[in-house]
Amino acid sequence: MKLTAVRIGIASAIVAGLAVTISCSSPAPLQEDALSADEQAEGIQKSDVLIARGYLPLNRPGYKAKVARVAKERAETAAQVTADARDLTYRGGNLIQNGKVVAVYWNAQVQFQSQLPDYFRQVGNSPYFDWLTEYNANGQSIGRASYAGSFLDNQPGTPGSTVTNKQIGVELERLIAAGSVPTADNDTLYMFYFPPGVTIDLDGQATSCTQFCAYHYTYTRSNGQNVYYGVMPDLGGACGGGGCGPNSQFDNTTLISSHEWIEATTDPEVGINVLSWYNDSNGEIGDICAWVGPGGRVNGYLVQEEWSNKAGACIVTASGGDGGTDGGNDGGTDGGTDGGTDGGTDGGTDGGGACDVGSNENEPNDDYNTADTFGTGICGALTAGDRDLATFTVAKGANYDVVLSASGDANLKLYHLGANGKLNRVQNTTPTEVKHRSSTGGTYVSVVSSAAKKAQSYTVTR
Repeated sequence: MKLTAVRIGIASAIVAGLAVTISCSSPAPLQEDALSADEQAEGIQKSDVLIARGYLPLNRPGYKAKVARVAKERAETAAQVTADARDLTYRGGNLIQNGKVVAVYWNAQVQFQSQLPDYFRQVGNSPYFDWLTEYNANGQSIGRASYAGSFLDNQPGTPGSTVTNKQIGVELERLIAAGSVPTADNDTLYMFYFPPGVTIDLDGQATSCTQFCAYHYTYTRSNGQNVYYGVMPDLGGACGGGGCGPNSQFDNTTLISSHEWIEATTDPEVGINVLSWYNDSNGEIGDICAWVGPGGRVNGYLVQEEWSNKAGACIVTASGGDGGTDGGNDGGTDGGTDGGTDGGTDGGTDGGGACDVGSNENEPNDDYNTADTFGTGICGALTAGDRDLATFTVAKGANYDVVLSASGDANLKLYHLGANGKLNRVQNTTPTEVKHRSSTGGTYVSVVSSAAKKAQSYTVTR
């Protein structure tokens, strides 16, 4: 059975030290990239740097040296990725077409058991999956995913123990045979979550929180059916401190879960060394984008960007896709959330939460880690002193025109996410419009605020 670092998922990112920023509440300015000729031509300027929460305070010992080291390592990684052909190629394996996720909790101490079901429902039934149709192959079509339930397994190991990948497979087989979890088929993915203090041993090849954050795997039952599963260690403790993401532990959990979820969808049989969509230099769809960008939000949950051959970039949804995620689901699935929770915010603003341009804003969204995502547009409301962030992605060479309409003095600023994970300002056409051609493609961040810090309603469209 062939295993490499890239097939373990996010393992290589910890070893390379690419994610050492640590979550904290004190804000600090993001550092800016050196601008490329393309960025300069697009109107990106090195000024008015966006302030974001979640980064190590400047007064911590060794911070400046750490920032310099991380910037150097990220620059080297970005250069290597750029030098390689990043496109995935199809190798003949199966795809998960209509995914059904079963969450398996190793024991009662597993965190976030009450939150993960909604995460799987909201993200699976969204345009985060829709654009994966570009990877349809061999008569197989990738559709949206669904949540198929959870199981609390109190029989296996206890906190403080070491669990091997083989033991996980044996336990999963026992659960399937006993009827404790739905039987395996070509669309079922079992996602295992572990409690604090449990170390995962990938059969002697690597250990959790030392070499990897998570992985997905495959084994074959005696009846010939392949079984797909993901392994998610607890991301606190040894996995904390930024090694498995710079966000809150729950956000890191959803971010890394999405990495394994999408990889299992497009390349489910790596555990038996059968490849589907793969890149020999960079690995699977999520590996290419691991730690390159900060992720994006789908229906309020943080997910990782994934590689799109079509866009030639790491994306969360295809251009315009969030009109389905936040326009369809926020008007339907999230109707209870955005018609109710945001009804207080957007209801007064948008007439009961209805938004005719796409999505309603979800609070909190006043820093990059909690930014909303939008496709064709987003409706929102500033409270006094508030600012709202939203993200979208475009392909290289795409024309875009971001326009703000507000009931008061709100203004718009736009930032481009550079290769090193830094945000640089895009020059405005007017205080309420940014109109440019994207020379580099990628992720953009809109920021709506009021100079007088007044409460008011607004829409942003593109």
